[in-house]
Amino acid sequence: MASGSHVDVNERRLRPIYDCLDNGNNKKAIQEAEKALKKHKDFQCAKVLKALALLRLGRHDESSVILDEIHSQHPTDEATLQAMAICYREVYKLEAIADLYENARKNCPDNEDILSALFMAYVRLGDYKKQQQTAMLLHRLQPNKNPCYFWAVMSIVMQSQSSDDEKLAKGMFLPLAERMVKKYVDEKKINAEEEVQMYLIILNLMGKWKEAYEVVTGPLGEKLTSETFYKERKAAELFSKMNNWPEANAKFKFLLKENPDHWQYWKDYISSCIKIAKSNWQPQDDGNNCETDYTIDMASLFMDQTISVCSGDRLLRGPYLAQLELIKALRETGDLSVKNLGSPLTLLQDYFKLFGDKNCCYEDMKLFTNLISKPQQKDLIDSFTKTLELHNSDGSIFFAPDVKAMQRHLTVMQLARYLGIQDSMSVEEKISLARECIQRYQHGLEFGKDLLITDIQLSDNFMLMAAHLLEEAWEETESQQHLVEAIVHLQKGSKNCPANFQFKVMLIHLFSVLGAYGPCQQLYDSLEVKHIMNDTLGYIISNHMVRLGHFAAAGANYGSMLKFFAVNHKETAEYLIAAYKYGSFNKIFEFVRFREKLQNSLQYACAKVESMLLDLMLETSHHQSVEQMVTHMEIDPSEDGAPAVEFGKLCDNRDLRILEAWEKETYDTKAASDFSFQEEKAWLRIRKDLEGSENEKQESPSQKVPEILAGLLVKYKGSLLFETDGKKSINAAVIENLSLLAETMSHSAILTGVCHRILKPLKTSWNKRCRKMKAETPPPQPAVFSNFTKLIASFDACAKDMHVATRDLDPVLLSIDLSSLSLDESEESDSLQDAMIQTDVLKNIESSYQTTSREVCELIHNKLQYFNSLKL
Repeated sequence: MASGSHVDVNERRLRPIYDCLDNGNNKKAIQEAEKALKKHKDFQCAKVLKALALLRLGRHDESSVILDEIHSQHPTDEATLQAMAICYREVYKLEAIADLYENARKNCPDNEDILSALFMAYVRLGDYKKQQQTAMLLHRLQPNKNPCYFWAVMSIVMQSQSSDDEKLAKGMFLPLAERMVKKYVDEKKINAEEEVQMYLIILNLMGKWKEAYEVVTGPLGEKLTSETFYKERKAAELFSKMNNWPEANAKFKFLLKENPDHWQYWKDYISSCIKIAKSNWQPQDDGNNCETDYTIDMASLFMDQTISVCSGDRLLRGPYLAQLELIKALRETGDLSVKNLGSPLTLLQDYFKLFGDKNCCYEDMKLFTNLISKPQQKDLIDSFTKTLELHNSDGSIFFAPDVKAMQRHLTVMQLARYLGIQDSMSVEEKISLARECIQRYQHGLEFGKDLLITDIQLSDNFMLMAAHLLEEAWEETESQQHLVEAIVHLQKGSKNCPANFQFKVMLIHLFSVLGAYGPCQQLYDSLEVKHIMNDTLGYIISNHMVRLGHFAAAGANYGSMLKFFAVNHKETAEYLIAAYKYGSFNKIFEFVRFREKLQNSLQYACAKVESMLLDLMLETSHHQSVEQMVTHMEIDPSEDGAPAVEFGKLCDNRDLRILEAWEKETYDTKAASDFSFQEEKAWLRIRKDLEGSENEKQESPSQKVPEILAGLLVKYKGSLLFETDGKKSINAAVIENLSLLAETMSHSAILTGVCHRILKPLKTSWNKRCRKMKAETPPPQPAVFSNFTKLIASFDACAKDMHVATRDLDPVLLSIDLSSLSLDESEESDSLQDAMIQTDVLKNIESSYQTTSREVCELIHNKLQYFNSLKL
């Protein structure tokens, strides 16, 4: 009774502190904690809650003192342990949580709650062996509870997956896990579907397909009820792995009868049918009761029957596409005759008649256009075009009367572009087609008047098509008027449909081509990039920020990206804990792979290295600040200087298909993606090595370095505008070149500062020695001192010239009004709205150049101060 009363008193004293913490009033929480500690000075939980409040106020040192004190006392009170775990999670000291609960377990070995928390602490760390040991301790406490036992089994399975020794994985861990589950099966202790799934996971990893099939179709399979037709689907997969194609085919056929639009089932069905036909398999009972389709003709008949059955009000695409997939698969094998399957050209034409007004039609048809020859491809587009009414008798544009007609036209245009028909157009024809697309886009807005602001406009793809055509016109003519025209129309499209990310990504691309990062930031922010998108889409801007001289924006964006990656590990750990609690063992593999992909992300590694380099550039005006920065970054020169990057484990998570262009992949897309990945890794390695070199003790930079920089400056500096054939154009290259030269100057300053750090004590010692000699003639000064002084003077002169060249990029200082330039000479842009948008676009570009000039000038000025501090 007295013990219960004591607990109630403690809870009552802690309640005000909890309330303050929940409301974010951390200062008040500290006051309430101190009140509680006045009444009970050894109140552990009150101390920990005070430490939590201090932590959230940014007073980390004070918080750490309290936590270390309580940690050393090995607390066992549940409230204290939970509060300390929260503190350690917030500062990402996951090892400390495990140690905390391990000490508590030693003092209270039979406490189930402490053991459960200890298990979850090891889950956060990914220590599978300790997970297994802790789970077995829990199981011994509660031998009748299955979950703890299966936590141990899953921990053993995860040890097999994390082991580099395949023999150890398949020879020890997996057999042990199988025996443990088999024991429960024999004793009839399997109670839940999740436990059956665990058994199937183990058998699949061991390649025991027959045993897995027996589980699925046996008594244990009756517990697999959470997913419709799961047993049939699993059986089909297992038959495929056992190369039992007749049974697999029958199962896939059954699944297709239940779901005729499931594309993966169709692909697996076709694959199994071809394998059966190649093996010349025949049923034993003359096929009277056989559900297997063992010839190509039977497969074709099944597709026809499925089409007949599904030809109701709502057409299904699967059976129609399956006819084309069968022809494609047969052609890839090359050793079977094709009979009664129809002509691919006819099948494609029929498919367009049925589904041409659907958004998915283009994506579906492009998969099979290689089944017909080049002349047939042109005939296909011509046959589609004849079904459309595009122009009146006088040659004027005939606009689509409804959404379906407009979408059929879009599908034809997308296919024509994909098949390369637009490639043969002249520049004039491309520009004409682009402007027709813009008119059709404008007309199509009428069909989307009732759409929500979060919906994509039905005619948006016309605008995107026009932008690609105008960009191609610029590539062929180098006339920037086409780029500006594309930007103007995309800006208009983005205002009409803020939800269309394609417009924004295309605008970011076009603005960066013009060397103007300023508008890109607002566009990127409007994309509302969150969570995993930082990894997949971060590259859209991260490659442009520093090279175009927008250092402040770069710092903010890298900080946002790194925050996501830091939070990711914490969040995925909680997902893993939830998966163990609820027995979702399949999800555990997914969460672990997800965490590893992000930990080894190329974007993460690049953001980490670039952020550090940026800090070294911007936050250092003398060498002492460099040394402080390096200490803060915890960079150890003995370990190559830069943060650890495991290049062999890096993975490319970039979404390189974010922008739809409807272009045929005439090259190996995967090879191009792999090449880009290797190129990015090489650049990352250079940047990482550069960061490391700035902290090493190298020889003095050669006198040639400032000479090289000065030569590059003379070569690449220039006017912001240049004139060709009487037309003024923006010199975008000069912006990038001067930004990169300024960055090079910054890194050179730091390396020179390292040399100064070595030479300064030597010069002081030499001066003292000379003063002691008095009457004697002092020896000549070592040449290294005078050479270093000349080096500083050369860098200083080069930096001043670079400062002048960069200042001349400021349109305001040069009294250049970019908005007054006649960059766009198109007849279609003479409307008042387009003129106003074009003026805004050019003003934004002008403002971006001004920001570049200012920030690069500030960087160079900062380095001039740096060089001035390096006097011997």
